[in-house]
Amino acid sequence: MFAALLLQKIDVRWPHETQTSIAASQTLAKKLLSQQIEICALHGDLHHDNIRLSDRGYLAFDPKGLIGDRAYDLANLFKNPVDAPAVFGDPDRITRKAEDLAKALDTSPKRILSWAVAHCGLPIVWIGQIATDPLVHQLHSLQAALQTSPD
Repeated sequence: MFAALLLQKIDVRWPHETQTSIAASQTLAKKLLSQQIEICALHGDLHHDNIRLSDRGYLAFDPKGLIGDRAYDLANLFKNPVDAPAVFGDPDRITRKAEDLAKALDTSPKRILSWAVAHCGLPIVWIGQIATDPLVHQLHSLQAALQTSPD
């Protein structure tokens, strides 16, 4: 899953802040992948468009079928709704979401945010629109939240 990010060469034509952010995302991804805990089956693409209410309750669909650290499965929740970067980039929302998810998983907001930062670098390098993609702003916002998050 992280191959595209880990193999991405930092391009000197990117804005300096983007170079730094992608490099930090790569470093964090390497660290997290080498220190996974609570490994289990993952959905792999969990976000609001892949969850529906049915007569059986809420159902998640369109799984990618991954195995890994369960905190990784929540990373996509930070970059959605995709068409509302002002919403998903709001620092207060990021902090509240990390705290709420951490409570639900009985872990730290820092761990949740770490996986979100590592994951956010992926679609940026997949898309290749480094200078213009709203996800670059989201990556910066997530990194700022991570830096101020308690352990």
